[in-house]
Amino acid sequence: MNNQLLKKTGAVLLALALWQAVSMIVGMEMLLASPLKVLERLSTIWREKDFLSTVLFSMGRIFGGFLLAFLAGIGLALPAGRFRTVEILLWPYVVTIKSVPIASFIILCLIWFSYTQMTVFIAFLIAFPVIYSNVLHGLQSMDPQMLEMARLYKVRGIRKLFYIQLPGVMPFLTSACSVAIGMAWKAGVAAEVIGVINGSIGQKLYDAKIYFQNAELDTDHYSAERHGREAVCAAAAASVQEGGEPVKDIVLSGICKAFDGRQVLKDVSLRFPAGSATCILGPSGCGKTTLLRIIAGLESPDTGSMEGVPDQISFVFQEDRLCEAFTAVSNVRLVSGKELSRETVIDHLSEIGLGEDLDKPVRDFSGGMKRRVAIVRAVCHPAGLLLLDEPFKGLDEKLHGEVIEYIREHSRERTVICVTHEPEDAEKLGGRIIELEKIGG
Repeated sequence: MNNQLLKKTGAVLLALALWQAVSMIVGMEMLLASPLKVLERLSTIWREKDFLSTVLFSMGRIFGGFLLAFLAGIGLALPAGRFRTVEILLWPYVVTIKSVPIASFIILCLIWFSYTQMTVFIAFLIAFPVIYSNVLHGLQSMDPQMLEMARLYKVRGIRKLFYIQLPGVMPFLTSACSVAIGMAWKAGVAAEVIGVINGSIGQKLYDAKIYFQNAELDTDHYSAERHGREAVCAAAAASVQEGGEPVKDIVLSGICKAFDGRQVLKDVSLRFPAGSATCILGPSGCGKTTLLRIIAGLESPDTGSMEGVPDQISFVFQEDRLCEAFTAVSNVRLVSGKELSRETVIDHLSEIGLGEDLDKPVRDFSGGMKRRVAIVRAVCHPAGLLLLDEPFKGLDEKLHGEVIEYIREHSRERTVICVTHEPEDAEKLGGRIIELEKIGG
């Protein structure tokens, strides 16, 4: 960090030296003021009576236009990212704004709007397509596994926005804002120069040009501090009720599924008794994960039917699918909401050895720690059906046993279906074993 700062400082000093040298070669302060002359002017200009009002006048309107572009860009990118039709309908307007020269819009604004409104509108036009396009790209680049996790746990609205969409879009939004705010500033001041708006920085620049007061052409640099947001979950009084909704027998009849012409499941008919635990074993490629995804509603069978699947489902995926920037407590409360208090979540995490790492974002966790957070998230979700897809991978023998006991203790009255390679897991979970055979194998 210090090395980078030294390099940048050296680059600035070199640029100032070059500026000074060129100014001395030109030999006319009126044509190219030296950095020393500009510094001298800056030391006095701020004391002039209209300096502050001029700066605030321009900044207020330019950044007002930027704020409108920020809100409109995000507000329109959200439905466009979800619905392809909205994106297509907005496409011609965004392309037009991008392609038409800004000078053309300024001339139109001189006819349409008052001078003060023109600055706001121009700043909006220059910033909007940058923010909209970047946010849309960020939404379209979302991790589909995280979105699938949110859909299964029915994470919607503000919680989906806060935990999944914002962290995913934030790098794109930050990049867009850093570009758009500079473009809006330059375009806004350019509009003020062309419109000669009284009391603005643009008017002062225009006057300086007219009177060849070159040393008074100063550039105001805008810098914005970006502060990271810390996720804070509101406290709630109620605890999760184990099992949530009443459970029924889950019955699969004649389930078939093929991918690209390759049959994975064929005529699978099974019954999972309500409140029981079942372990599904079988060789790789026999369709164990596909079967779980069909039960969860994440895949549709080609033929066959299902009965008794509850509306609320918990799923421990093969991947952890955690919101990496948030703590373990926040990840659990993402899917449970206000139904689960922070204290209850801490109790659950402590049961499997995570009580000492409550303030860390999960990106700092080891693989085994992340796995346990994903398991606690699924167990704490008030669902009648708990699906586990190889939930114990990455856990040592001791943790393996502790986690199985944790699942068993907190899954009474629930239906549990677990995909595993270990027959002993079924015995420890107190359930039966179903073996799937690989078709053609």
